[in-house]
Amino acid sequence: MSNPTATTGRLTLTLNDASAAQVSDTVTLTYAGSELRGSGTGGKRVAMFRDLAVTNNTGTEDIPAPERAEVRAAGTQLRVHFNKALNASSLPAGSAFRLTVRDGDDDYRYIAGTGTAALGGGSTFVNVTLARALRPDERAILKYTKPASNPLQGTETGNPAVLSFYSFPVAWITDDTVPAFDGGTVVQTSSTTSKMALSFDEDLDAASEPAAGDFAVATGATAVTVSDVAVAGRSVVLSLASAASEGTAFTVVYTPGTIRIRDKAGNGAAAFRQTLNAAAAGQPALSSALVDGHLVTLTFDKPLDPESAPAAGQFTLYHPAGVAGGGTTYNIRVASVAVAGRTVVLSLDHPVYPCAGASPFTLSYAVPTESPLQGLDGTDTAAVPAMSGDDPMAVRNDRSGWCGLGWLDSARNGSVIIRAKRPFDTSVALSAAWFAVTASGGPVTVTGAAFDPDDPHELVLSLDRKFEPDETVTVSYTRPPGESGLWDVTGKQLADLSEATVTIAAALPARLESAATEPQGRGLVLTFTQDIAHSSAHKSYTVTVDGERRATVRVFWQDDTVGLVLAEPVRWGEVVTVAYAKPASGVMLYGANGRAVESFGPVTVSNAVARSANSPATGAPAIGGTARVGETLTATTANIADPDGLTGASYAFQWLSNAGGADAEIAGATASTYTLTAAEEGRTVRVRVT
Repeated sequence: MSNPTATTGRLTLTLNDASAAQVSDTVTLTYAGSELRGSGTGGKRVAMFRDLAVTNNTGTEDIPAPERAEVRAAGTQLRVHFNKALNASSLPAGSAFRLTVRDGDDDYRYIAGTGTAALGGGSTFVNVTLARALRPDERAILKYTKPASNPLQGTETGNPAVLSFYSFPVAWITDDTVPAFDGGTVVQTSSTTSKMALSFDEDLDAASEPAAGDFAVATGATAVTVSDVAVAGRSVVLSLASAASEGTAFTVVYTPGTIRIRDKAGNGAAAFRQTLNAAAAGQPALSSALVDGHLVTLTFDKPLDPESAPAAGQFTLYHPAGVAGGGTTYNIRVASVAVAGRTVVLSLDHPVYPCAGASPFTLSYAVPTESPLQGLDGTDTAAVPAMSGDDPMAVRNDRSGWCGLGWLDSARNGSVIIRAKRPFDTSVALSAAWFAVTASGGPVTVTGAAFDPDDPHELVLSLDRKFEPDETVTVSYTRPPGESGLWDVTGKQLADLSEATVTIAAALPARLESAATEPQGRGLVLTFTQDIAHSSAHKSYTVTVDGERRATVRVFWQDDTVGLVLAEPVRWGEVVTVAYAKPASGVMLYGANGRAVESFGPVTVSNAVARSANSPATGAPAIGGTARVGETLTATTANIADPDGLTGASYAFQWLSNAGGADAEIAGATASTYTLTAAEEGRTVRVRVT
């Protein structure tokens, strides 16, 4: 064994290549020395031990841990698949799993796991219960943080633990949530008929049209006949054989029959009982319009007919703030139209972001010849009038409060480093084109942009040149219309930034970066963070070897290094430190920028001296005392020397006697002293020292 190293509570021994442990070996350890002590001043010696069993992990270090293969979710259930079997006796808490979830508006939030992960069939996946259900329209990525206790483990030799992982996408999100009743109303369509619209919280399967007999409708104690049932969008429309003057109360009871009301994933709605009040008939009037991400919601003062939804192309949302260079108004395309209750919801092909402004949007609507917007009573005269491009409807951005203003904390050079008050959302794909840098010393081009991996508050811009200390520098950030841009971790989009001042930091002095002996041990090489212009005298440096000061005889410098020549070489295994004391005046250690290097150390020097072949000891022990029975002889080791050094060396003694033939060991005479007895009278006495 060689190279023993000690840390708090642990001693590491390295086996030589010839004696390396094999997979099938039984390994034991014996300690019969006296050098090991506990930590601290006056630490106690470690007791000797024999044949201590050592766990042999040889061969397990190359067995890879299970790796995640796929993640699926259904409602509140998360299933994480792996490529190998998992250990059933080591299952972590659900909190080790966390989802980052984004919706169609790029809003995001976190969903944590709860309880304890459960091993699934085949032992290759775990199930985790989430604190909230995932929706099919959301996107999610999974983070697993390996816990200190009960981490996910494999079943192979050594039970290798699954490593922490980040940003693993959830491949499948299954909808297992039943559609829920979300409101309803009744409107009279003639003197003897009316329509009842029942709205749900998600789109329905148009083929899930229940039988009229599945509904029981009454006004007071009088039953009302349901003559027809239709499914449109997220609504079920009942045709009633009864008048419905404004304010008349209707009760409706739904009992699922052969064909249930279903969403598009096939989840059937539950039975319900509701009381609805009839609304006034007549032409609906638009009362408000707002945009929230990718949804524009138009609210009217009367119920609308869900069976009459105009095509998406009849609506146009304009964004005047998107005009580029005086061009045409920026048009955001409407992808789909949904009519339910008193609202029309327009889905956009991309979201309107919070920092797009509070109210720069307008909406136009062209009345089609088929399926115009109209009231639930269905009369032609109830059609919603056109909103032309000359007289459009103003649309308020309902998310403008989520535009983060005043988010910049500081900007400084070193490239250009932008620091935010809150951490950035680092999942954003940055573009150098979003940023512009100006400098008084000439043009600057931003060549790259990246988040600092060690500090989520900071964003680093790469530039095509460096700044001079006296330059005036600014940085700007402009989000192109329709792009997501910068966000912080609280879910706020970050507003544009115009010509923020960049602080040009004062030139910093050089700092010691590393220190090592040269291979022959004749000197030290100190490496700094910048080139060295001049060094102070070698006496400014203090070098110690195994705690003793080692004299220096010369100093030299080249590029970013300083060399110190030692009066006596360093040997393999010796502990070396170096310190520098900045002189109060006179010649000092200077960096290339003219700043004096500050005092440092002592710092540990890497000992790069190679271990040489062992040299034999020289010299011999000496015996002192009188050769007479009853006198004590003493063996001394002062004349023994070793070119490899005697630091930590210990000696073993064995006294010998000789009556003219071979030396014979004297039993029990193993100390450095020996008192002669009558048995040695007339004999030659020697001592063997090892």
